[in-house]
Amino acid sequence: MQVEVIRSAHERGHFACRKTRELIEQEYFIPGLQSKVERFITNCVPCIMVNRKAGKKEGYLQALAERRGSSSSRSTLYRVYRVK
Repeated sequence: MQVEVIRSAHERGHFACRKTRELIEQEYFIPGLQSKVERFITNCVPCIMVNRKAGKKEGYLQALAERRGSSSSRSTLYRVYRVK
């Protein structure tokens, strides 16, 4: 039942942890509410899709050419090729 209460409050507008917790606390008492709300929101697919990571974008890996005289016990090196 706790999950349904958290889901209902969060899906009113896909609010962050604080707002979702405040909505729930107006009507219910759930022990450990903060961690339960954080766990629920962390796994909310619509929120994950909207809140994209900032920074370098993902790219493809390309193997670098092996150098002469390199030992075969070394692992292959890769560099990132970004798609524009």
